[in-house]
Amino acid sequence: MNHQKSTTSGDDETDYFDAIHVDLFTAKILSKLPVKSIAQCRCVSKLWSSQIRRPYYNMLFPIMSPAPPRILFTIENAEGLFFYSSPQPRNPDENTSLVATLHHRTSGNNLRITSPPVGGLLCLEHDRKNYSRVLVISNPITGEFLALPKLRINEIKKELLYLNETYIFGYDPIDKQSKVLRITSSSCRLPKFGQYHVLTFESGNKNLLWRKTECCTLHFPMGDIRAMCISGILYYAADVSTNFTIACFHVRGCRETSMVKAYLPIA
Repeated sequence: MNHQKSTTSGDDETDYFDAIHVDLFTAKILSKLPVKSIAQCRCVSKLWSSQIRRPYYNMLFPIMSPAPPRILFTIENAEGLFFYSSPQPRNPDENTSLVATLHHRTSGNNLRITSPPVGGLLCLEHDRKNYSRVLVISNPITGEFLALPKLRINEIKKELLYLNETYIFGYDPIDKQSKVLRITSSSCRLPKFGQYHVLTFESGNKNLLWRKTECCTLHFPMGDIRAMCISGILYYAADVSTNFTIACFHVRGCRETSMVKAYLPIA
């Protein structure tokens, strides 16, 4: 570590270490505080306020949480959807019993989960009485729902009357945004048809729009899709020229990155 020297009087010299960087010192203090106190600390000074508001602050200096993380799970039956959560065991090897808390439930079987949850949110399809379907984003803890706008495709030809609509939910951990990938396709009739759209979901933003994105390879999601979102990449089973593949879609860049051929049957 570097040293600095300071002369106080005559030939006497005093050694001292470099001063601790104020940003690191402040961040160390803030990381020990609960969430409510962090919000109040923004009023202490401009320095503290700017540091707390940094986009990557929570990643660099995680805030201590008074409650342990919880596991969210859903039970689906003829009566509806039941959303529960339970404390995540600190030691999975211990034989402990966990108590699940029911947060919210729906009635009827008109809601269907389209893909696995991400970021604590769910993407659902709502079947209405007039046989139309509406896509909704749900917070299963609070029971809040947000209906997403419909998408109309003008390029559909008359011979392409039967179309498949597939929705896959993903999360961008860098920009902290949830996104829905919609794939509109028709693979059972010629000519084959496929279009890809992305909707970015942000809290408080009511101006939600679908925007078209291009994929380098025409592909069709398999019927019983099992999608996974890992580190901002969506992985899902797809059919490309009668070959089973794993499609990889970059959530942040809104683009297909690669197609991985699956040599083994996808269970």
